[in-house]
Amino acid sequence: MWVGANYSLTHQMQNTAFLRAYNIGHLEHYIPEHCLEEIWIIFPDPQLKKDRKKLTSTRFSKLYKKLLIPDGTIHLKTDSSELFKFTLEQIELYNLTILRQIDNVYADPSAPEELVDIHTYYEGLHVKKGRTIRYL
Repeated sequence: MWVGANYSLTHQMQNTAFLRAYNIGHLEHYIPEHCLEEIWIIFPDPQLKKDRKKLTSTRFSKLYKKLLIPDGTIHLKTDSSELFKFTLEQIELYNLTILRQIDNVYADPSAPEELVDIHTYYEGLHVKKGRTIRYL
């Protein structure tokens, strides 16, 4: 969080906010409805045993819909093939729109620069191990 906040400050970004909350399910208590343009879900715990805890499950999608402006965007970046597949199933089930799907961020020359240049510590570790990084 410190790295992101520091980056935001040094680049004088006006449209960023950082919130450390124990329970993401309570975001509506911190963020007004329909005020976010984008939500980035970066390398979440894939919660392989409990679908309802996955950050791309129906439960959380309903919450994101409350927080996003109309036509807002949710981004997912993960190394978990299971979470990626689950998310694709959720998108199909609820007839949502995929704006961009990249099955291997670091192997796709058309991947947007920010997906390659901006990454988490853990993402860097996964890339060094040769894991595939996916984006929706």
